[in-house]
Amino acid sequence: MLVESESSEFLGQWFGMAFAALEIVRADTTTVEPSRPQLWPGHFDPAIEAGDQDHCASYGASPGDATIDEPYLYVSVWWPERAAVDVTNPIWNASGFTGRVLRLSEFPDDDPVEVATQFWRSTRNLLG
Repeated sequence: MLVESESSEFLGQWFGMAFAALEIVRADTTTVEPSRPQLWPGHFDPAIEAGDQDHCASYGASPGDATIDEPYLYVSVWWPERAAVDVTNPIWNASGFTGRVLRLSEFPDDDPVEVATQFWRSTRNLLG
């Protein structure tokens, strides 16, 4: 399979941004029991897992998939009922899983590492 140079450059930048922001969130003392960031081969996205037994979630950056055809950040809540997530609240806007997404097309014109860090931190804070 041949990957175009423009696509590979974008993926390198996207993954670099994600790993940088994930390390910041992971190092934040408010983040409970974070795993090390890794590139998950099944999803092809950099992500961490964090939280206690009632507030655990995956935090990651997808390059796009069958449900969202553009790169996006996500937080996927493992046990929404334990975290008392109100799935009717529009902030939980993911489809296919209980969680929150921020599409690349919705990024503000700020530093992408800061955008990702704030997205993940604010969502983590919603989970308690």
